[in-house]
Amino acid sequence: SNLLTLYAALADEPRDAVAERFASAGFAAFKSALADVAIAHLSPITARMRELLADKGYLESVLKDGAGRARAIAALVMDEVRRLVGFV
Repeated sequence: SNLLTLYAALADEPRDAVAERFASAGFAAFKSALADVAIAHLSPITARMRELLADKGYLESVLKDGAGRARAIAALVMDEVRRLVGFV
């Protein structure tokens, strides 16, 4: 059931249609088709991830920017916590 749902989501097909198509096929055939659709769907994501990981400068800039934004948000929250607790 879970594998049918996964296949349907990756192939962007209705779950019932997938179940109907593979109803008479063996589990091995379904697993092979699921592997093929998963690879086809995830390969571009993997390729992009490898590109990003190879560019250390870009990665560091993204991390630095994210850390700065997180610090700004956390500072506001911590100011409120300190005020509520009475540390201000």
